[in-house]
Amino acid sequence: MAIPSKKILIPLDYIKKITPINSPVDDNIMNSAAYVAQDKWVRPYLGDALYNKIVTDTAAGTISGNYLILRDTYMADAIAWWCYYEALPHCTYKIDNGTINQRVSDDTQPIDNSTLNRLLDSGRNNAEYYTKRLSEWICANSDLFPELSTNTDEQRSPISQTATVPAVSFSTGNSASSRTGYIPDRNLLRKLPL
Repeated sequence: MAIPSKKILIPLDYIKKITPINSPVDDNIMNSAAYVAQDKWVRPYLGDALYNKIVTDTAAGTISGNYLILRDTYMADAIAWWCYYEALPHCTYKIDNGTINQRVSDDTQPIDNSTLNRLLDSGRNNAEYYTKRLSEWICANSDLFPELSTNTDEQRSPISQTATVPAVSFSTGNSASSRTGYIPDRNLLRKLPL
């Protein structure tokens, strides 16, 4: 069975340029983390219809206009920092032959979990900032993207972040402002075992 390829919306070099991740990091780790970052953390703010259009146009090399601005100016930084957040634990640990190993070499020393958690918190703070910026821009410019209101019932509609809504609320509409919510509790990370 052939595994379909997943289109990463931004170059890995861009991620390595604006985050502390440097060039020697394995591209397999980066590709996996970048896909998870864009699908798990950014896609919900676009909804399926807009996200799929951007992926399709990027793959075809035909992305332009407001879609290009959205991808390169607002999505790219959010994806990059969520990629950092997703990749960081995998840069420290490696699954090999059914066991989990900590990566070490002659000229490096592994970090402890508290240092890893501080780095994850820092990366998450940056990712949340850029995701909020993305969400605010989409809401302010929702009239530029008709796909925000064309999701079908089985597709995810976009969410928008609001500071006053403590939970998710739904309306009967299917537009950028019809589904609101918040970025998940940042303390959730501290509650998860690493």
